[in-house]
Amino acid sequence: MMIGISRKGLDLKGAMIRGPVELVEGEEARKINHQIHLKYVTEVGLKDPSVAFYLSKGDDVTVRIHMEHIVNWNLADSKAGRALRVKGRSRQLEA
Repeated sequence: MMIGISRKGLDLKGAMIRGPVELVEGEEARKINHQIHLKYVTEVGLKDPSVAFYLSKGDDVTVRIHMEHIVNWNLADSKAGRALRVKGRSRQLEA
């Protein structure tokens, strides 16, 4: 799995996780996803019908990654990244 943020001027940050994956389904997946939701939303928030409906979509499936290797990067603070942030040295990324 790779997660990255790319902005103009070599403002690149991310992480890559490698390892076997496991597809978790049904009630076990709902329990895992509920715990994840609680990291960001209170119990009261989860009881709001519009929030509950939105968060329940696809809640019966999740992917568990057994991490064997992780790499992260942040080129934004590198010498090259700072040089490219000077006006006119990098191309605008399209949305």
